[in-house]
Amino acid sequence: MKKTLLFVCGFFWHLQGIAQTVPDRIYLLDQQVMQVWVDEIGENDILYFTKGQQPRQVQKIARSLVWKVVFANGDTELIQSAPAENTPSAEAYPSPATPETTPLREERARSKPVRYLGLLAGGVATNFYRTQFFPFPGKAHLDWEAGLVGSPVATRFYQARLELLYTNKGAVETFQSPRLTIQSESRLAYLQANVLPLILKTGSDRLNFALGAGGYFSYLIQASSRSDLDTGDMEDDLLARQQFDVPTDYGLMALTGLYVRHKPLLEVRYTHGLGQLMTNAPIRVQGVHVTLFLIF
Repeated sequence: MKKTLLFVCGFFWHLQGIAQTVPDRIYLLDQQVMQVWVDEIGENDILYFTKGQQPRQVQKIARSLVWKVVFANGDTELIQSAPAENTPSAEAYPSPATPETTPLREERARSKPVRYLGLLAGGVATNFYRTQFFPFPGKAHLDWEAGLVGSPVATRFYQARLELLYTNKGAVETFQSPRLTIQSESRLAYLQANVLPLILKTGSDRLNFALGAGGYFSYLIQASSRSDLDTGDMEDDLLARQQFDVPTDYGLMALTGLYVRHKPLLEVRYTHGLGQLMTNAPIRVQGVHVTLFLIF
């Protein structure tokens, strides 16, 4: 009986010695494996020590970094679920990223929405119209515009954009009679907001071609007019300036342009005013804009 008891105790002592020499394994979410001896699994940290430390020094690792713990006796404790793109099979763990996963991550990064802010500036060629749709039946008024631009959402193939700018519009008109030729030039300065909810791009990683549509609303800051009564000298025309008595303008906008990835570089736009500029006359403004962008 004593020999049997001594044999059983010696057997279990031998098993304990083997268990102490076989390390546990901590599998991390970044696909690394730590071969250590786990001392305790706490609520926030996992305590462990490594072989050869005298005296034994307990170290710790955050639970948030650990996928699972496999003990020397084969028991497994799952700490948390690994992300789907990083979770390999148990047989393949750890394994490097396969070639198929890299393009998927790049595609996901290109399609992720982004935002941007920047500046715009460009030239404007406008004229008044009454019944004709096409913009420049006569000489165009050339001017400039500049302002701020921002995109609340920009993806690989689509973006929406908001703009706030100072812009100048106007017209150069000639009125003829049998006895007199009058040339008039009008210039209207506006604070304008452009809303472009639909801009479609080709989706290239480098240079993109884009088409877009939207509208604008502008508030008149200053109006000026000059006239030449067949004398060769342009003089201020107070009467013509007072005719621009409507303080707001609105209309439609269409554009085409070049983008560097999601950032606009150069655009050509056509604006078609829908609001009358004068109370007593059905005069509206339309124009072509060439715009350059500086995006941060």
